Amino acid sequence: MENEPTVRAIEYSLLSIYGHARTVEAIVLLSILALLFIAGCVAYSKGKKMKGFLWGLGSMSVLLFFHGVWRFGNENFKFHEMFSDMSQQTYHIMQLEIYAPLMVSASLSAIGVFFTMILGILDSKNERT
Repeated sequence: MENEPTVRAIEYSLLSIYGHARTVEAIVLLSILALLFIAGCVAYSKGKKMKGFLWGLGSMSVLLFFHGVWRFGNENFKFHEMFSDMSQQTYHIMQLEIYAPLMVSASLSAIGVFFTMILGILDSKNERT
């Protein structure tokens, strides 16, 4: 096959991106949790809109729970064992194609929760004046 080295190079590039994406994913999730904690402290110090913070934290907890279930299922329930003709590289590429949209949607929902909390804090600030 003439283009096999090119195909292998593309497969290894995608696997490298996948490995880096997992590190970035952990950093992003921890950063979001830190921002939620800071926003919660601000809301608490303002004395209002604590319910909004609790709802935001609850949403993030549910999001992280389902994210953990997804990761556990992905790592322990090996799809490639069901498809014996699938190579390991093809399995990881398929896994990346499934996993990327999930992370995008999770990130967007986390950003939405964070901005909702910020708007709640600003709203409580406007109520005082």
